Amino acid sequence: MKFSIIVPVYNVEKFLRESLDSIISQTLKDFEVICVNDGSTDNSLEILKEYANKDSRIKVISQENQGQGVARNNAIDIAQGKYLLFVDPDDFIESNTLEVLYNKFHETDVDIIQFDYATCKEDGTHKRVETFKKRLKKYFNYSIKNNQIFNWHEIKKKNLEKMFLAIWNKAYKTSFIKEHHIKFAPTKTGEDNVFSISSNLLANKILYINKVFYFYRTRTGSAVTKASNDNFDVFENMKILKDFLVTNNLYEEYKSSFDGYVLSVLSWHFSKIPHESSEKYLEICREILDQENYELFLHKTKGELSILERIFSIKNREINGVKIKYLTICGKNFKLKQKTYTHGEMNIALGFDKRYLPHGAATIKSIIENNKNVRINFLIMINNSINGLDKYLLKNMIGKQNTVQFVDMDNLFKNQFEGCWSTAMYYPLILSSICKDDKILFLDADTIITGNLVDFYKTNLSNIYCAAVRDWGLNIQRKKSNITLKINNNGATMSIADFMHKKLKFSESDCLNYFNSGVLLLNLKKIRKDNLEKQMIQYVENNDLMFPDQDVLNLFFKDCVKLLPYNYNYQIVGEYVIDIFDEEDKKNYNMYIRENKKPLIIHFINKPFRNINKVPLGDKYYFYRNKTFWAFTIDECLRKKIIRLKFSTKKCYLYLLGSKIFEINIKNKELCN
Repeated sequence: MKFSIIVPVYNVEKFLRESLDSIISQTLKDFEVICVNDGSTDNSLEILKEYANKDSRIKVISQENQGQGVARNNAIDIAQGKYLLFVDPDDFIESNTLEVLYNKFHETDVDIIQFDYATCKEDGTHKRVETFKKRLKKYFNYSIKNNQIFNWHEIKKKNLEKMFLAIWNKAYKTSFIKEHHIKFAPTKTGEDNVFSISSNLLANKILYINKVFYFYRTRTGSAVTKASNDNFDVFENMKILKDFLVTNNLYEEYKSSFDGYVLSVLSWHFSKIPHESSEKYLEICREILDQENYELFLHKTKGELSILERIFSIKNREINGVKIKYLTICGKNFKLKQKTYTHGEMNIALGFDKRYLPHGAATIKSIIENNKNVRINFLIMINNSINGLDKYLLKNMIGKQNTVQFVDMDNLFKNQFEGCWSTAMYYPLILSSICKDDKILFLDADTIITGNLVDFYKTNLSNIYCAAVRDWGLNIQRKKSNITLKINNNGATMSIADFMHKKLKFSESDCLNYFNSGVLLLNLKKIRKDNLEKQMIQYVENNDLMFPDQDVLNLFFKDCVKLLPYNYNYQIVGEYVIDIFDEEDKKNYNMYIRENKKPLIIHFINKPFRNINKVPLGDKYYFYRNKTFWAFTIDECLRKKIIRLKFSTKKCYLYLLGSKIFEINIKNKELCN
C-alpha cells in the first residue's frame, strides 16, 4: 500500500464530510484512511461509519478522549502504507496530493517531503498561500529552490521556534518514523511540536516542493483558538522535547534556540489559559525559569512592540483566549471598547441573479438595519450574471461587522434544471451541502425585514426540518377548479387541486398546511442526517411539478414542519389572486390584513417594483432600496416601457415610450438571434 492518511476526529461534524471527500477523491487510489474517533460527542462517529460503509479504504477506530497526540500514535502503530500523511478533520487537500507526493518519494527516496499550504476562512473562502521558502529566507536567511533536498543541520541559524512545527504540510516515510520511534506527545495541546521537531532533526534528506496541497481552516472554537486548562500540557511537552535533544546529543547545539522556544510557547499558551488558572500557570513558570528568563517571559506575554509601535499603534492581544484591542501612545496602553453582539450570530441565505440584484440588496439592507446587535453570516447564492463590481458593492454594504460568502451556483447546477422556472428557484434545496452550520434562515430576494429576527432565529427546530408559514394565497386558488397552471415544458396544465391531491397525493390537511418557501428556517443538521438533499434533487429531475421548490419541500418535509404565524411571512399576493376572491375569501383576506398590521417579514409575491401604487406596503420596499447602491437602478419592466428593441425575422424595431420610432432591415441572421 502506498499511503496511510491519518485523521484524528473530535466533534467536527460540520467539516468532516468535506475533509473526507477531498481524501477519497484522490487521483492516486492505493491508500488507506485511518480515522481515529477521539471520544466525539456529536455525529462525527456516525459520519465516519457512513463513509467506511461506502469505501473500504476507510478504517475507523475509537478511543476515549485523550487528544490528537494519542490518536495519531495509535494510527501510526497500525499504518500499512509506505508513506504517511496527516490531515486534520476540519481541513482539506488537493485532489492530486497523493499522486504527486508518491512520485516524488519514488524518485528521491527522502525521509520527508515539505510542501506549501494555504489558510482559509471557516467557510473555505479567502485562501492565502503560505510558502516554506519565504519562511526559510525570513527567519533562517536560507535560500531554497523547488525540488531541492536539504536537512536542518546544514542550516547554520538554529531556531526551533520558527522551524514551522505543523505536521500537516509534510509527508513522511513510514519506515523512517517507526525506526526512530518518533511519537507525538501524549497530551491534548502542542503535541505536534514534539513530533515535528524530532522528525525534522533526525531526517537526513528532506525534499521541498513549491506547491500548495493542504488547506488549513482557521475557525473559532477549534483546539488552537479557545481558552482551556489543557494548555498546562506545555510543561510536559517541554520536558519530552528536552529529553529528546539530550538523548540524541543535540541539546548543546540547540540550547540557546531551545531556551527561546520555551519562552515563546510559554507565553503563547499563557494567552489561552482561563483567567481563574492564570496565577497557577505563572507559579509553575516561576519555578522552572530563572529570574532573567522569567522576566523575559513576562515581557513576551505583554507583546513585543517596535520603537515606532510604542509611540503609536493599535494591536490585538490575546488574553485568556479572548482577543482584545489595545491602543498604545508613547508607551502607555489603553484598552479599546469592543463592539459586542448581545444576540450572537445568525446565518442567512439569499439567492438572486442580476435582474433581482437591486431587490436582493433591499432585502439585505432591511436585515442589517434591524439587526445591529447580532453578527450576520450572509450566504449569497449567485450565477455568473453577478460580476465583481456587484459583489464588491454588496460586501461594502454588508460591512465588516458581518460576513458574506458568495457561492457560484452555475458550477453546482450546470444547467441541471431546464424549463420555464428560474434556476434560482432550486437554490434552497442544496443549502445543506453549501452551508456547514446546523441552521440557516433562507429568504427570497423579494422580502423586506421590518424588525429584529433574533427570536425567530432561535425557534426550536428539534426533530423537524424547518419552520415556515402557510401559503394562504395558493390555498385560495386551490379552491377554484377553473384555475390551471403549467406543470412541464410541453405546455401540459393541471388544476392546483388536482395536482396536489393526485400528483403529490396530499390529503386535505396536507393541502391546508402547504407552506410558502419564501421564508424558511432550516434545520440543516437533520436534513443532512436524513440525506434528503439528494432525494429532493432526484425527485425534481424526474417529476413534473407546478411550483418545483415548494412542491418538493412540502412533499419531503411533510409532517415535520413547524407552522408559524403569518407575520413571519406576510404574503402580498398579486391582483390575479384578489380578482378571484369570493365573499368568504374577501372576509378572510380582510381578517388577514387586520391581524398582521406589523409583520416581521413582508413577502412581495406581487412585486412592488413593478407597480408601487397597487401593492400594499410597497413604500417599505423603496424605503430600504433607496438606501442601497441600486436606489436609482431602472427596473427591467420599467426600462422596457421607456425604450425597447424588438426583432422580427427580417427587421429590427426601436420603441420609445411605447411608440415605434425606427425600423431597419436585418441581413445578418446572427444579429437577429
